[in-house]
Amino acid sequence: MKRVFALIGFTMALTMLVANLVDAYYIFIASIGLTVIFAVSLFLPYFRRNKPFEICLATVIFACFVFLIYHSSVVLPRLELDESEADCRFYVIEHLGSSYTSNSYLARIQCANLENIPKNMKLIIYTTVDTRLDEYNEYSGHLYFFTHCERPFESYGSFADGVFIRATVDDAQSLNEEVFTPFKVFSELKNSITDKLTYIIGGIQGRLSNALITGDTSLLSPELKAAFKSAGVSHIMAVSGLHLSLITGVLVFVLRKLRINKKISSTVGVGAVFVYMAVVGFSGSVVRAGIMMSVLFIGDLFSRRSDSLNSLGIAVFLMCFNPYAVSDVGMLFSVCAVLSLVTLYPLLMKRLPRTYVDPLFKTKKERLRDRFLDLLSVFYASVCISVYCLPVTYMFYSSLCVISPLSNLIVLPLGSVCVVLSFLTYFASVVGIDFITIGVAFLTKQADTLLLREVYTLSSLGNTSFSFDYRYGSVIAGVLMIIAVAFLIRRKTALRLGALLSAAIILVCSISFCISDRDRAKIYVFGENAVFVSYKNINVVWGVDSADEYYSVRSAVNSNGGYIDYLLCDNLLLYSSVLSNDVSVNTLIYDEFNDTILLDASHQSLEIHDFYNVKLCDDLEIYYNKGDFTVIVNGFVLSSEYDSADVVVKFNKLCDGNGEISLDGEGVCYTVNNDNTYSVRRLNEWQK
Repeated sequence: MKRVFALIGFTMALTMLVANLVDAYYIFIASIGLTVIFAVSLFLPYFRRNKPFEICLATVIFACFVFLIYHSSVVLPRLELDESEADCRFYVIEHLGSSYTSNSYLARIQCANLENIPKNMKLIIYTTVDTRLDEYNEYSGHLYFFTHCERPFESYGSFADGVFIRATVDDAQSLNEEVFTPFKVFSELKNSITDKLTYIIGGIQGRLSNALITGDTSLLSPELKAAFKSAGVSHIMAVSGLHLSLITGVLVFVLRKLRINKKISSTVGVGAVFVYMAVVGFSGSVVRAGIMMSVLFIGDLFSRRSDSLNSLGIAVFLMCFNPYAVSDVGMLFSVCAVLSLVTLYPLLMKRLPRTYVDPLFKTKKERLRDRFLDLLSVFYASVCISVYCLPVTYMFYSSLCVISPLSNLIVLPLGSVCVVLSFLTYFASVVGIDFITIGVAFLTKQADTLLLREVYTLSSLGNTSFSFDYRYGSVIAGVLMIIAVAFLIRRKTALRLGALLSAAIILVCSISFCISDRDRAKIYVFGENAVFVSYKNINVVWGVDSADEYYSVRSAVNSNGGYIDYLLCDNLLLYSSVLSNDVSVNTLIYDEFNDTILLDASHQSLEIHDFYNVKLCDDLEIYYNKGDFTVIVNGFVLSSEYDSADVVVKFNKLCDGNGEISLDGEGVCYTVNNDNTYSVRRLNEWQK
């Protein structure tokens, strides 16, 4: 078999995906049954000759036992800490963010007065202390433990990061002792990169360069992050194989131009890969890329050529020793993207009419044609990545940016230049040659400025997102099955027929879903109490009182026509006025008049009411009473005032027929049908 490592790696990943979706008890039963089947197959000549079958079956059994061992020895002991408390000694690894009421930190427990608390356990700690805790300093405090989530795919990456429990502490006392671990060195290196880039380049460009190198977007404004998302190029700031290959590629290129021995430069390349992975925190996407690049460098070291699909299989196999790595959205996007470039992209590239012409005799027309084909190949790559990542997009998000392939064609080349220049700026500052540092920093700032202009131009196009719901899961599954059957048949006619059939299914289903959705209402709830209602081309917004709510509502508005019919706000006009200037608002409803409405808010008409009741169409009514809001659509009632409503929105929480839902940095979408039935879906918003 030529690609045995690819077979092993992807078999293990698929097994882990299933294991993350079902109860561990069923995995235990399945592992016993599969072990019996494997033992029996060893005595059957047909199966002994079928090596792929034996390899896949053995890999599935191995993956099941890896999952069970990890689940029983690591996960369960930590989940059992739910609702317990203990006096603990801990140290802070990283400051994750601040809010009005608390600070959050990634930390490790050193010791505790409870025996069942594992030593060196990683967790997220929330503290109400105003002063920020220092990284890698020891603290003591009384911790109250709680579980954030019990299902990996609903944890938004915390299970993949090994964070199964969280805690609050009222008063963390500093012990004035520093903790030294090897990771502290990498943390200091990351801080050094941040300090130098933000100081030398300066402004928003310096913060952007830092995000491109380290993946830390906490210094960027919510407006800029929303612009990257709206343009469909937010992945540029998510450190992955692109960044790793550019930075290590530049380093190895320079070493080889200096005529450094190939084995030495390859060894330095492997070391640079590990250092960069440590600096950015060993995220799933960069670990996958790091393993693949390490295999490539090691192959150069021993003068062996590596196979891309095998290298990807090895990377996936090693990552699956953490059974919950497959629940990390970054890792899934990264693997699907590389898989598309290894499998589908070469098939499309074969279609390009390239002919070899001696460079010395190329005409101007031939050079222009080559440049056009280069651009087309970038577009093909972006389309391939979008197609392969569609199932992941469906699993984790509710919309897809339709201009992403075009945006990548425009932004990706310049983004790559910005990554390289940002790295060279930091490298020059470390070397200490001032005139080179100033020159490279100037070039970096100009490139970053041009990148920002491109992103803002693309994001200003308006509604570029395509929203889809749970029904598209069946469509995607059907399309994948058709493509899989076509590949198994291995005939060109089957592939063409499968592609045409898949396109027809997607087109027909999209049109039929759009027609059926005309009588369905969508109600989004964000932040503490921001509500966006969309029904029969009528859009109503209420309760936008913070920056996070503003960006969430604006994104939802852009995905549903890009306009607001009724914008209701109380005496806190701040973010509602900003929203009214960014999107078209027909009617602004306000509870009291002041001059700021005329100066700061843009609208077609203004109505002043402390109580407002209007029937917008046959099945949609809204009530507004001194800041409280109620919407009635198809008999479904959502309210911040009436506790008897189907859904009650109060104090950063929702209460519906499924129980109480916390809106801690997330959103919820209710889809209401004509018969007063509804479905609910959590929305993972793109944040820092």
